[in-house]
This record gives sequence, C-alpha cells and structure tokens, in this order.
Amino acid sequence: MTILTDEITRQTRNAVIGNILGHAGITYWVKQDLTAISPYGAEGYYADFLVTGFLFCSILACIYVFLFRSRTRQSGFADASLERPRWVPANPWMPILIAGLAGLASVLLPLLIFVVIAGAQALSPMAVAVSKGLWAGASAAIVVPLSIRYGVASVQQQSDWA
Repeated sequence: MTILTDEITRQTRNAVIGNILGHAGITYWVKQDLTAISPYGAEGYYADFLVTGFLFCSILACIYVFLFRSRTRQSGFADASLERPRWVPANPWMPILIAGLAGLASVLLPLLIFVVIAGAQALSPMAVAVSKGLWAGASAAIVVPLSIRYGVASVQQQSDWA
C-alpha cells in the first residue's frame, strides 16, 4: 500500500468512528429530555436531518479538501498519481458544494421513503440519535476518501486547472 492509501484508510476510519459517536452522542444529549420527537416543528427530526445533511457533508469535504491540498504542497505525496475526474470542476469550492448537495440528497431520499412507507410518526430520542449517528458514519465513509483524493489531485494537476 502507498503512503496516501494508508493515510486515506486511517483518516476515513477515524472520521467514521468519530462521526458515529459524535452525531449520535450530541443528538441524544440535546434531545434526551423529549419523550418523542415529532417529524415536524422546531424540535422535529426532518429539518434537523436535512440541515445536517447539507452542512455536515459540505464542512467535512471542505476540511479534507483543503487539509490535503496543504499537506500535498508540503509533503508532495510523491507516490500518488491521481487525476481529477472530468465531471468534477476545477474550482476547489465546487466539490464542496457537490458534497453538500449529495449529503442533502442522501437524507432527503430515505426520509421521503420513510414517510411513504411508515407515515410521519414520532420517534424516540434514542432512535433519532442512532439513525443520525449511522447516517453520519456512512456519509463520512464516502465523503472523506473522495475529498482527500480530490485535494491531492488538485495540487498535482494545478497547472492544468488555471
């Protein structure tokens, strides 16, 4: 395995574990006093998941894209030969927007399916916390490696992107 591959594996593993525990723990801590959480309203889980879907994936992508752009400029990751996929824009802010929109879609679709199949129903704070933690871990498993690879590739091909 290469240094970059090892680093991607390590960063992804840490992000997945940290986000499962962090999102589930914070959600439960904030909502534990409620007996049941409605899908709608100020304390509802629909809006919470939708906002988290966009912001979490955008922020996660931003952190890793710019962290690995900086680390690549310093260390070079000489063993890595990555190319930016043609469908990803050259501007480093665009993949962050794409990650946010993908995160929003990754929450919206399951919520819509849940509403159609189960109907809008209140959930326990533990159910919301576990759902949010598992979703955040799965999202981190996708966003982190893609963001790292994009950050490294963006520096290696920076002359092509001007």
